[in-house]
Amino acid sequence: MIVVLKNNVSPEEENAVVEEIKKLGYRPHVMHGVARTVIGAIGDEHSHRDLDVLNAWPQVESVTPIQKRHKLVSREAHPQDSTVNAGGVIVGGKKIQVMAGPCSVESEEQLMKTAHAVKAAGASMLRGGAFKPRTSPYEFQGLGEEGLKLLAKAREETGLPIVTELLSQDQAELVAEYSDMLQIGTRNAQNFQLIIAAAKTGKPVLLKRGMSMRIMEWLLAGEYVLANRNPNLLFCERGIRTFEDYTRNTLDLSAVACFELEDLMQTPSAVAPVITYLFHRLEDRFDGRPTLLLIDEAWLFLDHTVFAARLRDWLKTLRKKNVAVVFATQSLADIEGASIAPTLIESCPTRIFLPNERALEPNTNAIYRRFGLNARQIEILARAIPKRDYYYTSPLGCRLFDLDLGVIALAFCGAASPADQKQMDECLDAAPEAGFARSWLERKQLGWAADLLAERPRPATSPLSEIASE
Repeated sequence: MIVVLKNNVSPEEENAVVEEIKKLGYRPHVMHGVARTVIGAIGDEHSHRDLDVLNAWPQVESVTPIQKRHKLVSREAHPQDSTVNAGGVIVGGKKIQVMAGPCSVESEEQLMKTAHAVKAAGASMLRGGAFKPRTSPYEFQGLGEEGLKLLAKAREETGLPIVTELLSQDQAELVAEYSDMLQIGTRNAQNFQLIIAAAKTGKPVLLKRGMSMRIMEWLLAGEYVLANRNPNLLFCERGIRTFEDYTRNTLDLSAVACFELEDLMQTPSAVAPVITYLFHRLEDRFDGRPTLLLIDEAWLFLDHTVFAARLRDWLKTLRKKNVAVVFATQSLADIEGASIAPTLIESCPTRIFLPNERALEPNTNAIYRRFGLNARQIEILARAIPKRDYYYTSPLGCRLFDLDLGVIALAFCGAASPADQKQMDECLDAAPEAGFARSWLERKQLGWAADLLAERPRPATSPLSEIASE
């Protein structure tokens, strides 16, 4: 259960709620946010008394049951975006923080040279392993405490906070003494006693994803940190081990469905390495299988040298690898002045234009003409109905069309607002056994369609039901 307190609640009022939660048989976990205080009540909701009685308390805003196994790391427990302070560096805010450094500390010369280079490149934290787990017992295992001392010296010289790995419970206090953030590596991602020891130091904990971990297992590993009264938890997606032996780790696209790059562009030092890496990983997937590459709102990056050059190359060559490239933007004016605008126009002969009541205005009209539309076509766009009509042009012909979606199709295809997203989460959490489709149709007041689904035999298992059950 999650208990949310009202604004401006006094420490005495907060403590009274905490004590009541204890009396009801739960273990309280207090999380102070900027505007709200949230108390996670940990315990078996079936065997203990109902916390709904707290709704009557004047200092309580709401009491929300959480059916998920990961209660403290859930979004319900953290309605506001989380931030972690590591040695004065705020991780999780709008600024992207880069942590860089050697895999292992090998010598003072190596570390100091690297630390100063990391500082000069714009990174905000220095990482390096004083203790290193190696696959082979004959490989270098790190310098131990001497490595920690060198990391501390590098921090003194550069001002960069230190991230280093913790390997053993009995080393927790030692490593915490020298570092600003403790890393739990992929090999120890489910070593729960080690995670607990790291949490109890009070230092921020960077939890890497285990090489074979499902998302749920990863979240539950993080739950150990918060359950031991350490709110300073960071997750690090480092990829998973697959049957493919070409790469050491593979990006799990079920964990990262898309790449949001707008904030990245505000950190110039990180743009080139991050974009280069993403391009590399994407191109590894272009192996001849039919692939759709959707680039949405990429006008933000069109004038960046690295991005523009790669996009120009993709538009010209990827069709040979059976990749269809879709370039989407809200406004043609955003891209007409870009250096690669001629390449975009030439390489995207198939275009879909949305209605625009301002299409006949001189400036807008001129933009449409540069994209090959004539006066009659521009007039069609000006008179078309928004969110219903679409104007298709290609070398094969042109046509104004309407998708003509019915109420059932619109219930799914037309659901994209934050309110819809919240309702989707509620459907998945509330009654997974009923199936998402039926629950969603009922939410959309289409009970008759949900009844039709109920009459249809369901498969024994489905990916959606598995997701919902998790």
